[in-house]
Amino acid sequence: MSGIYGKFLQSQKDGFGDRFNPVYGAEVETGCRLKVAEFVLKNKSEPIHIAVDGVILTEPAYLGSNEPKLGSWELVAAEPCICAGTGVVAIKGKKRSADFSMDYDQLVEQIEQNPEASEYKIEKLAPVTLAVALNGNWTELGRLRRIAKTIYIGDEAKRYYKESPKCGKDLLSKQYRSEPWDASLISTEAQWGKELK
Repeated sequence: MSGIYGKFLQSQKDGFGDRFNPVYGAEVETGCRLKVAEFVLKNKSEPIHIAVDGVILTEPAYLGSNEPKLGSWELVAAEPCICAGTGVVAIKGKKRSADFSMDYDQLVEQIEQNPEASEYKIEKLAPVTLAVALNGNWTELGRLRRIAKTIYIGDEAKRYYKESPKCGKDLLSKQYRSEPWDASLISTEAQWGKELK
């Protein structure tokens, strides 16, 4: 399914793919997300990262039949990765320009050049999406624009960490466990103070 999704939202250096259609892309993306959620729940997995069309896990999971077919799960890589927070992941050997997943070697190089930094910046060309156009930029819909994303180390709002990295070198030397935020973590002010200590 992600191949179809990719065709509907494909951007290239000089424009969009010939099947670019953000409405169909959103429809396929939703179906992919539901399949990913089902996979994680069935495997009782503890994911490091959940993407539109895949999951990064610390241990093997049941993928189903070994016979490849459209829409089935497959192992793409068993490589080191750095997850710097929700939606920010670098996988060794993965080089993609279509999203903000970073090149593993590039991130390691940036960290080694400035290990005490708490932020790293990446840029890319991206299409002006329907969501952006709805904010009054209709003439820009479908055009390419340069966008930047700054990765802030240890600044995570979507997950709860009892201990979190403070700078880039922390990402290379230690693993950090997190939990999704839920009401039990913030039920009372007293508990809140106790949980964070």
